Amino acid sequence: MIPDISERKHIVLQCDGNSFAVASALYTYMLMQHKKVSLVGEVEKKFAFLPWYDALRANTPASADEFIDTREIDAHALFLYFEQEGIKVNAKMATALYCAYFVKYKHFTSPTCDGMVFAAVSQIINYGAAYKSVQNALLKQEPLKLFRLRAYLFKEMCLTENARVASVYFDESMLEKSGAVQEDLYTLLEEFLSIAHVQEVHLLKRDEKNKTVTIIKDENIEK
Repeated sequence: MIPDISERKHIVLQCDGNSFAVASALYTYMLMQHKKVSLVGEVEKKFAFLPWYDALRANTPASADEFIDTREIDAHALFLYFEQEGIKVNAKMATALYCAYFVKYKHFTSPTCDGMVFAAVSQIINYGAAYKSVQNALLKQEPLKLFRLRAYLFKEMCLTENARVASVYFDESMLEKSGAVQEDLYTLLEEFLSIAHVQEVHLLKRDEKNKTVTIIKDENIEK
């Protein structure tokens, strides 16, 4: 799970938005081990409420002698590792872990979210996770651009195969008028899976002549 860092002088935790919560928990743990550690990556502002967001940097320090890609570390596996190794989970670690679960299991609506996950989350809350802060930050602070983009996409959505498949059409003008970027489209795709009967969502891009359609991304209920 975590490489032996006992002889390492400077550890770099590489992360992105989806893995920053895991990186935050590990950062706290490594500070507790009296290690020099750096967080490297680009992370969206919506995660600024998490511990150590201000410690993020874009460049890799030259003195680093260990690199850990937190994008490859599963949140649940990390929590079980802490438990099995008898590592004390403090409030900062608990908040980061709760956020990692919240993101991984899509606000606990993912079909892969089972009893073991809820048991782990319950224990994490007992360790002092600021779970309400996580929920408020990720659910109640949605930018206006997403509301605008959502409206455009709903207008252009078509349901086929007995409403089982949702085809969502977009063009560049939607992004320009809403102020959104293409990554925002991917965020909304998962949301559309909550529509009654929908099992698959296809994102399709129209060209300037409004004729040619290219499939950009697919989502399905099993993910």
